[in-house]
Amino acid sequence: MLTGLWILLLGGAIGSGSAAVAEQVDLIELNHFHDAEGEHRFDQLIFYRWHPRTRTYHVHAWRLINPEKRPSPSPSMRPVARFGRSGYECCWHDGDLLRHVWAPAMRETWTQYDPERVNTAHLPKELRSDLARAPAIQRKSLEVPAEASPQAARLTQGRREERNLRR
Repeated sequence: MLTGLWILLLGGAIGSGSAAVAEQVDLIELNHFHDAEGEHRFDQLIFYRWHPRTRTYHVHAWRLINPEKRPSPSPSMRPVARFGRSGYECCWHDGDLLRHVWAPAMRETWTQYDPERVNTAHLPKELRSDLARAPAIQRKSLEVPAEASPQAARLTQGRREERNLRR
């Protein structure tokens, strides 16, 4: 099943000249990597697309979750069940970009190997498409309706309050 990509431009929603990008993948994996001694080393989100010819998931992109700052995932990056859409979404700030990724399936794993690296046997890193980039065109400010995506609206509001405190 091939999934689509859609881009939302929210020019001023998270600051002047900023944008939001929404993307759909087939599977989101929250992986907790542990070393040979069982010590937790890092958490990562791995985004997969289904490849019908090989009948396997191929890594589309991955993101490390706060490697030194937290032993557990940032609440905004942790995939959250969205029962209205029958799937999972995670939403976080990637620099000045508000990133929103949705998938119909999610899994959480604890491993002593890196699933992202193992998956290079199916699809080499240089052939991955990665997550969508911020579009070059900027639009006027749009608000994120709370009912459309409560998590995105909370993040946007939090970012706005943070900037107001700095002023």
